[in-house]
Amino acid sequence: MKTTCARPLGLAVAVLLAGCTAPAKPVAAAGRLATARATPAAAVSPRTATPKPPLDWDGTHWDAGNVVGVTQEGGEWVVTFDRYGLYGDGDGLKEAKQLTREPLVYANSDYPYVNQNPKLRRYLLAPNAQVLEIANTHEICRARFAQPPQKPEAPRFVPVDVAKLVATSKRGDLAAPGLTARGQDALTFDGSGRITRMVFSGGC
Repeated sequence: MKTTCARPLGLAVAVLLAGCTAPAKPVAAAGRLATARATPAAAVSPRTATPKPPLDWDGTHWDAGNVVGVTQEGGEWVVTFDRYGLYGDGDGLKEAKQLTREPLVYANSDYPYVNQNPKLRRYLLAPNAQVLEIANTHEICRARFAQPPQKPEAPRFVPVDVAKLVATSKRGDLAAPGLTARGQDALTFDGSGRITRMVFSGGC
């Protein structure tokens, strides 16, 4: 699906970029920095473990965009993903292979991304993947836009039930349980092309 989003206009936005092995490093596309620590999610596992090729994986370690759907096919969890380009920290637009850290955007009031990719990609979700959402986005937004502004709390990561994502995908209304606004999702891959971490996030 192809949509066009405006470049950031300098409104409040928090972008957290964190590597797999290094501690989380906060980076802001515009506005103030924020720090978050992810809590481990419960392992998810399909009914069987049927090896498959990496589908549309192109060798990238991270990807930013929107999780369109999650299905179970031949014992594998399959994630359908709409890739976005992401602006961050004044260094221009970056996509997938250009990313050097986890592209996590949350509690923003502008649009730090552009969707120039008409292709929907299909990726495999690892059986032991972390599948998380930021559960306190609304609280962070209220603090940012309070008068006078208050110090936002750190993002709170909670596990997401993959089976529920599959069920809602079948109805065509995929959404992480705690988010009414989302579509700024971050993926991390291992060397075989499987997703090892998937984080659902949304703006204000």
